Amino acid sequence: VAPRLTPPLIETLNELPANWTVTNPDNGITWVNTTAPAASSTNKSMYINFYDYEAESYKDFFISPFIDLSQLTSAVLKFDRAYARFPGRDNDSLRIRIYTGCS
Repeated sequence: VAPRLTPPLIETLNELPANWTVTNPDNGITWVNTTAPAASSTNKSMYINFYDYEAESYKDFFISPFIDLSQLTSAVLKFDRAYARFPGRDNDSLRIRIYTGCS
C-alpha cells in the first residue's frame, strides 16, 4: 500500500521529503535538494537547473505521495517558488498539477 499523507502537511524541504519521488527519464539533470540562494545554510529548496538542461523532449517530476483530503470540505495549497524562463527556450516550465481520484 502506497503511503498516504494527511493534512495539515508542512514540508520544509531541508532534505528530500520521505516518500516523495523524483522521476528523471533521461538520467540527466534533475531535481536536487540544495541550499536556497542568498540564504542561510539551513534554508533548503528543491531545484532543477533548466539553464544547462538540453533534453527538450523529457520532463522531470517531483511527486508527492497521495495526500488524503477526503475528510476536508476545502483545502489550500501554499508554497514559495522562484521561476524564470530562460530566453529562447519555450520548453522549460514549472507546473503544479493536482489530480482528484486515486489513480
